[in-house]
Amino acid sequence: MTTFLENLWNNILSREADLICEQYEALSDLDQLTVWEHLNRMASEEGWHPEQVKSATVAIEALNDKYGLKND
Repeated sequence: MTTFLENLWNNILSREADLICEQYEALSDLDQLTVWEHLNRMASEEGWHPEQVKSATVAIEALNDKYGLKND
């Protein structure tokens, strides 16, 4: 059985822009901020698997393209 969090991260890290944005839109403002910050840590901090870094980077790009989000 897949949990809510597993589904959320599977969608956010799917590398499919439409699915990433659809999942992001379904979140509360606070949860969106939490996901955004976590994606940026995944993409910039050491210790993440290269495929996780790539998925996080794709998600950041998709969200930036649709919503104009920027890294602070």
